[in-house]
Amino acid sequence: MNQSVPFIVGAGPVGLGVAVYLVQANIPTRVIEPLVKPTSESRALAVNPRTLEILESTGVTEKMLSLGKRIRGVRFSQRGAPVGEFLFEGELHHKYPFILGLSQATTERLLAETLEKAGGNIERASN
Repeated sequence: MNQSVPFIVGAGPVGLGVAVYLVQANIPTRVIEPLVKPTSESRALAVNPRTLEILESTGVTEKMLSLGKRIRGVRFSQRGAPVGEFLFEGELHHKYPFILGLSQATTERLLAETLEKAGGNIERASN
């Protein structure tokens, strides 16, 4: 009987997160990435609380927390004068009541390292 293997296209945060879960569950998985090397650019600057909760069992959250900056609120100003603020504590009812400032490039690196430690890999396009 021929068993199919999950096929993930894209080694961004979502694809890598899914791959980490599958490989850690001993499910052989192929991750295909069209880019030759990881991007150093970020399309995201922060990780939301629910993502931290979801990734906790993979070991990635602990690494993220050690590198990221906890953002507990924001202040708004106009021409140097404060006009308002929003504090996340009390508003975010999660285990992690903050937004974690961490670049997408760093998030992808941590997920890729975790994937490789679990025995998975990323198949990248060649030049």
